[in-house]
Amino acid sequence: MESLDEMELASPHGPHDHGGHRTNLAHDYELLKRRHNLAQQGMLFFFGLMCVFLLVNYYGHTGHFEAATAGCDTPEDPHGHPHPTPGPSPTPTPTAPALMDLVGKEAILQRMQGLQDIAFNIGNGTRVVGTKGFQASVDYVLEQLQKPLANHGWQATRQHFGMNMPHLSSTPVLQELEPRHMPHAFKEEFKTLSYTGVGNVTAKVSVAANMGCDPADFWDNMTHGGSIQGHIALVLRGGCTFNVKAINALNSGAVAVVIYNHVGGNVFGGTLGEVVSSTLPVVGIPYWLGYSWTFSLPTLHVAVAGKEAHAFNTTNVIVDVPGGDKDNIIVMGAHLDSVAAGPGINDNGSGAMTIMEIAIQISKKYGKIPSSLPALRFCFWGGEEEGLLGSEHYVKDLTDNNPAGLQAIVLNLNFDMLASPNFVRGVYNGLSGPDAVKNASAGISDMFIDHFKTVGKPWVFSDFNGRSDYGPFIEAGIPAGGLDSGAEGIKTDIERHMFGGMSKTAYDPCYHQACDTIDNCNHEALDSLAKGAASVLESMLHTVGLREKLHDASAKHYTETDIKGDERRGTPTGRGPSHQHNRLSESGAPSI
Repeated sequence: MESLDEMELASPHGPHDHGGHRTNLAHDYELLKRRHNLAQQGMLFFFGLMCVFLLVNYYGHTGHFEAATAGCDTPEDPHGHPHPTPGPSPTPTPTAPALMDLVGKEAILQRMQGLQDIAFNIGNGTRVVGTKGFQASVDYVLEQLQKPLANHGWQATRQHFGMNMPHLSSTPVLQELEPRHMPHAFKEEFKTLSYTGVGNVTAKVSVAANMGCDPADFWDNMTHGGSIQGHIALVLRGGCTFNVKAINALNSGAVAVVIYNHVGGNVFGGTLGEVVSSTLPVVGIPYWLGYSWTFSLPTLHVAVAGKEAHAFNTTNVIVDVPGGDKDNIIVMGAHLDSVAAGPGINDNGSGAMTIMEIAIQISKKYGKIPSSLPALRFCFWGGEEEGLLGSEHYVKDLTDNNPAGLQAIVLNLNFDMLASPNFVRGVYNGLSGPDAVKNASAGISDMFIDHFKTVGKPWVFSDFNGRSDYGPFIEAGIPAGGLDSGAEGIKTDIERHMFGGMSKTAYDPCYHQACDTIDNCNHEALDSLAKGAASVLESMLHTVGLREKLHDASAKHYTETDIKGDERRGTPTGRGPSHQHNRLSESGAPSI
């Protein structure tokens, strides 16, 4: 078809034929008229389409289409049937964000800063039990939970329990007599352990084999420097509690026990958890000093003076979320106290404030837990650093006074140190737990591992030997699991490839020291472990038959032998490493 321009130029006489001038003018007029009419029609059609589009789009989305067309004739099809009037466009139901997406490091760090302010402004640099710093920490937890408590009917209980901590009546003495004469400064170069015995002894050092966790480590054919009988036992830290080391040394005839730290470790204190012997002094020293004594085998003078017992009450905070199935309760816990040496912001402000933030986001998302889901309880333990005293009291109280309440607990989740500066992502290795809870605890481990595999984050197994606040639960037959980022154990080369940081260096060089502040914490570790905790908790809440599934004897679990490293990055492509971390709590046990 010809264009309008072509039609206009197609005169039968050509553009220079003056003989047909009038005819050409009339022809040109008709062409111009036709062009004008076509342009008008085109513009009207265009604006009409635009109006229809805008009206349908607006009224369809706002649900007012029927109101807009009220009073209009409904068109009919050729058979006389009215066309259906379009209804409102369906509005998709918004999907609630996952709990892990609501939990972020910013809020957790802000609350960790709050604990640090308490330590330095109220607690004289510490939040250890028995001090104003710890009591202010308890008040802080309840203050932060004020809205869930007030708006959703959450219930918080201060569970008080007694402690009887011995205190020294005078400054202890540790002095080398041979082959050199060298006194060592209390607190700077050695510390006594809580519940140490008293004594005033002079004897030669003998070195226990391995870590002193087996009685055979103190046998004459195993020790370095002669029989332990009548000697001072020198023992490397790690592998078991200080209590076990002291008992083994005592049974082998040691007159005192000196425990030296890991590679690079500074002077440390700790607790025996109970008196092993009223006449057995037990002290801790830094690595450099202990390592030198394994060669020099000096004669030492150790004097620990009489002590005075100090009895006082301290507190757990127990928070019950309303709703849920009270016959199936998930207990999520973290210890709130620090050691005496520092503010304890990584250990364990990071764990305590993580479960705090999870609790607050649970209150915003759920308010009350639906009755079809497991019930939920958050616990902030006191006295962990003195030997798991808070969690032990909680479990014992249920055992003695409410055994049905104990049986209602499906599992315990524990979070201890989630922001170590030279971190790993540690998942408790449930398969290494006691037989009674091994299978179910491994099922909990699997859920954490599945989460990290889903989000593409490397992880490793952590020791699961009952030496953090989950310990009393697994002793009572309740499965447990949890996460950590490492304490004073040493990062391996493989772990450096997996997580970055520095190998042959402690996961947390400020572990149990005054420098355990907010500046000591790794934000990446905190964020990923907090989100992992939130994700697995929410998965558990929505797992039908959670108890039965965890106890399924036919379930296959991730094991240590499944771990494989990506050759390019060292990222795990399997199910966890065989490496187990030697990180210890103030009790001398792995703090995980």
